Amino acid sequence: MAKINEDAVNGILRPQFGSMSTYPIQLSNGLAVPVMLYMLEPDGEHSGCDATGQLSAAQPGLELAPGIVVSLADWHLGEVALLLTKDSGSFVTTYPMPTVAPTGPYLQVTTIDSSMLVAPNQMGSPPAPTPRSGS
Repeated sequence: MAKINEDAVNGILRPQFGSMSTYPIQLSNGLAVPVMLYMLEPDGEHSGCDATGQLSAAQPGLELAPGIVVSLADWHLGEVALLLTKDSGSFVTTYPMPTVAPTGPYLQVTTIDSSMLVAPNQMGSPPAPTPRSGS
């Protein structure tokens, strides 16, 4: 499992900004369930987007329904997208943006699909029983 996902779940993942320049991104949801898109902040918190796609710490996540394609402005090099399921808030994946300037109009064009999902026991060590104390 990618360490980035484990760090996100453990609350220690921080974006690695490559510059203060911003670029648009384009994302589509190729999953069968709606997901919520957040941007990971330098302090580990996550921001959502308003109805225009503007990132803001005061906003909830942006819903990406299955099959929808969205274009969002103002993503920095090295920022990290955090994706959670809409209905339960379950972790889907993290997606780091490139750390070098794009040659085309978008910083990143990505389809969120099943290849990005985290499989069982991919985060940390497999569960182990705890020894009984006092026996």
